[in-house]
Amino acid sequence: MASEVTSKEELASLASKLDSKTITLKDAVSKINSSLSGISDYDGINVSGKAGILDSNLNNVATDLETVVTNIKTYVSELTGFDVDDFNASGGSSANSVSYDDIFVTDGSAEGNARVIWNFLKAKGLSDAAAAGVLGNIQAECGFNPAAIEGNGEGHGLIQWSFGRRESLLAAAQAKGVDWRDLRFQLEYLWEESLDPNTSYGKQLQQAGFYNTSSPSDAAYYFHRYVEISNDTQEMIANNRCATAESWYSKFQGTSAGDVVGTSSNLSSASWASLSAAPVVASYASSGGRSSSSSHTTVSYATASSSANNVLHLTSVNTSSGDPNIDISKYHNNLEMGFEVTAGNLAYEVSDEDFELLCAIVAAESDKSYDDSLAVITTILNRCESPNWIRSHGTDPVAQATAPNQFVVYQHGSYKKYMDGNVPNTVKEAVMDALAGVRNHDYLSFRSNSTTSYSNNMITPTGNRYK
Repeated sequence: MASEVTSKEELASLASKLDSKTITLKDAVSKINSSLSGISDYDGINVSGKAGILDSNLNNVATDLETVVTNIKTYVSELTGFDVDDFNASGGSSANSVSYDDIFVTDGSAEGNARVIWNFLKAKGLSDAAAAGVLGNIQAECGFNPAAIEGNGEGHGLIQWSFGRRESLLAAAQAKGVDWRDLRFQLEYLWEESLDPNTSYGKQLQQAGFYNTSSPSDAAYYFHRYVEISNDTQEMIANNRCATAESWYSKFQGTSAGDVVGTSSNLSSASWASLSAAPVVASYASSGGRSSSSSHTTVSYATASSSANNVLHLTSVNTSSGDPNIDISKYHNNLEMGFEVTAGNLAYEVSDEDFELLCAIVAAESDKSYDDSLAVITTILNRCESPNWIRSHGTDPVAQATAPNQFVVYQHGSYKKYMDGNVPNTVKEAVMDALAGVRNHDYLSFRSNSTTSYSNNMITPTGNRYK
């Protein structure tokens, strides 16, 4: 009597062996076919024709068997949660292998859920430091309770998704037919929304160095700044999120669920810990609510070097200012008033149409000099990275620039005279440089030079007052 299959691992192992035998058979068929192809007719007998028929029959048998094995592998994967291809030909698997489904098993306690989150993030390829940084933030937000709801009813779940992000979370759960409070659903959603390096949030994390930092505190800070975006002060972030990240790192460092095998298409085979921290162009088409044109003004720069002239070298550009380099020496510091030119900041990608609109708004708001133009676009981009402004208008530069009751030149339409190619080159270059990561202040608002309600911080004598 045939022996009974006693475990999921054994069933997957048997399917793996069958797969291995099929590969061996196909190799043998290939060798036979090679031999048959060299046969020629003999003494008037159509030997080559007979060999051709045999060759075709063997190919059909090998193809049919391969189809059968593929179907078996699929069926076994559905039954076990294991991907048969993750098992070696001898039928063995890693001693630490675990199915993808099993990494979500928890006793429901805070630490049990924390362990599930850690194992999931490690299976995705995050470093220990990055995974701990996420844990530090989740503990601060919900105490590892995926069903947590903010007192005012706004924030939901692990990272307290709010406003439009909360609506997207709930819509995704409804579309999948699952309860939004499900821990597995929220983790997979978090990855797809924020932690996958290909998302707009992920690109910001990548640029900041989240994926390859060895510091749990730094990872917690980056995750908070670019994904969590709460109103916590720097002191609160350090004493709570960063400190607990270090604690989880100490507890879980060097551990994981093991070799996770399964059928989930969400599993990443890459290790994101090796990603470069060089500035990258971030696309916000998915978060700003504006459609993205197929044509883009894509500006990509290499990492800033420590050369004496402090130039960022241009690696690619579709809409050129005529200058092959970003030479930040054309902008002027005014440290006493808080204006300091910096490079390598967060970069943005916008469509050609949006680039033209931003340039027109900046031209209407500035005195058209490099310094004042850079100061205006810097204000817009600073808002894209400020929690309060993000909550109101998102991370799209155009959404910030065209927000109601913000930039008068847009509301009144005075920017229009700079459309259709009428923007001065100085303004165009300043906007392009800013989108590529150049800034000259940390202010979020300004008024015209004639106002007295703002400080005397003017980037140029005839420019705007900032605060």
